[in-house]
Amino acid sequence: IGDSFMIACDSAERAVGMAVAIEERLAVQSWPACIGEVYACEGKGTEADMLDLVDDTPSRVVFGDFGVLVRIGINCGHAEATFDEVSKGFDYYGPAVNMAARIESAAQGGQILTSRATANMLGASTDYVVSYFT
Repeated sequence: IGDSFMIACDSAERAVGMAVAIEERLAVQSWPACIGEVYACEGKGTEADMLDLVDDTPSRVVFGDFGVLVRIGINCGHAEATFDEVSKGFDYYGPAVNMAARIESAAQGGQILTSRATANMLGASTDYVVSYFT
């Protein structure tokens, strides 16, 4: 799934809790100002040239007041797990994984989306407001 990563959880509640924790922790980190500046330098030479133009001093604010914003998509279902000898970790495959990737791509930075099935599994058991993707 490109520059994304997959996390497997044993329940919808834990998946949503982890997603919220990821967003909250990313929001309070100090990030180098250069993260935002790299995008402002696009088209000004090679990647190495762009990195030479940016200030890498840690800063609280990168993208507005929210820090680094990531998109998170959650889907519950069966996934095939295969051990990858190169990364020494597991890779996940199958329709549930493909749906999670599609849901993630529909989200905006800082947004957590779930499938309808995941939202139904959560029901009234969560304090979070959950949006679902169909």
